[in-house]
Amino acid sequence: MKFARIQNEKCVEFIDFDPTGLYHESLQWEPVPEELLPYVDYSYKFNGSTIVPPNIEYFRDQIKQVIRNMRRAYVEQFPLTFGEHELTCGRTSQLAIASLATTAVADSTATFNFKFDASWQNLTASEMLNLNKAMRDQIQAAFDLELQKYNNIDALTTVADILNQASSFNV
Repeated sequence: MKFARIQNEKCVEFIDFDPTGLYHESLQWEPVPEELLPYVDYSYKFNGSTIVPPNIEYFRDQIKQVIRNMRRAYVEQFPLTFGEHELTCGRTSQLAIASLATTAVADSTATFNFKFDASWQNLTASEMLNLNKAMRDQIQAAFDLELQKYNNIDALTTVADILNQASSFNV
């Protein structure tokens, strides 16, 4: 359990143990609600009964940051299947494919020795363009999902509703 020391209704210190009897009695310690543990920071405040975000917009932004990180991790770690081959869509792969696709547009007769995650493949210009499109489509799908989640979060007006919605996103 995490506790926050409260001063002037603001969280000014956090500890990971129960402070009961360990500090001067003039210090106010309050438990951080378990559902807020991943998000609580020094911007949070005590509203007289519990620790809460400073405002709903701040909390929305925190959740969106988690969603953004999830999208990036998904794009960079979830492999793209292209024919019989798989390719992790990290930024290095994205840049390499985009660069080779530019060459493929300029020279439709070009061929490319391309290394997938576990094998090499000789690709024609047309195949390279198809690989570039498949990667763009996968990345765009992740962005579309992120935007949908943002819109869902923006429509909500309470921390409880946002947490409930976010739990359905595996946030």
